[in-house]
Amino acid sequence: MSKKIIIKEKIRLDKYLVLLLKISRTKANELIKSRKIRVNSKAIDKPSFQLKQSDQIEIIDTNKTKQININLQPCKEKLDIVYEDKYLLIVNKPKNVLVHPTKFNEKNTIANRLISYLGNFSHDRIRPGIVHRLDKNTTGLLVVAKDLKTLTLLKKQIDQKTMVRKYICLCHNHFTTKKIIVDQAIDHDRKNKTIKMIVSSSKKAKKAITEIKVLKNLKNNLALVECTLYTGRTHQIRVHLKFINHCVYNDDLYGKIEDKKNYGQFLHAYKLSFIHPWTNKIMNFMVKPDAFFNKKIENLK
Repeated sequence: MSKKIIIKEKIRLDKYLVLLLKISRTKANELIKSRKIRVNSKAIDKPSFQLKQSDQIEIIDTNKTKQININLQPCKEKLDIVYEDKYLLIVNKPKNVLVHPTKFNEKNTIANRLISYLGNFSHDRIRPGIVHRLDKNTTGLLVVAKDLKTLTLLKKQIDQKTMVRKYICLCHNHFTTKKIIVDQAIDHDRKNKTIKMIVSSSKKAKKAITEIKVLKNLKNNLALVECTLYTGRTHQIRVHLKFINHCVYNDDLYGKIEDKKNYGQFLHAYKLSFIHPWTNKIMNFMVKPDAFFNKKIENLK
């Protein structure tokens, strides 16, 4: 049975599900009206239902017909905090750390660390204030909101494409052009049991746009590129680079392991820019890749 979610500010049930599960308002309403949501052990069928402090929420997984446990335990592992104010913080995510818990790892994720650092986030104990995510073996900048209103305003900037997210990436094969824009929709690879995505023309595929700027062609037929996200689909950069025959170096899912297996793909979220939702100031942040990534680049020049 799901444990208590501590809620400090009122929020509609449908809006809560949109933020928690990253689904559309229409999908949230479908879940509610199909009586897949229970509050305090009672099925709720009204999207406008107001959640309040100490409510217990159960979500029935429609695919696996079982409850999703939405409780997080705090983890005291340190966060690498680049910036913080009373509304938000910027975190530099390390290698080999999940952003959100999964059934394989529920204890040492960025979300667990945030619960420990920030305390109980006002409405969400599975993605506490996390505005966007990074893959387990992708390093770099994440923005985290400290309250629901800030979270909503920052997510709006992603939707409106005013938040700039740039990645540095080591990939296969030299480029003959300086810039490429890949505009190809992405969907789940239905033939693969793991979480794997593919470029697809299916009706369920979601629009995905990545701008690739070539920084330098390197030795061993490798290249260093900067990737800018205009959408935020799962594994988007990795899928788009594979599509144009420039797989991310050392990517075990979309390419192959060619370096230390415990390092994973050479992909780093190095630059983040957005408008502060309360001060209206332009916020710019940049962090270099870790020492292993930097050394690899130097050796290839």
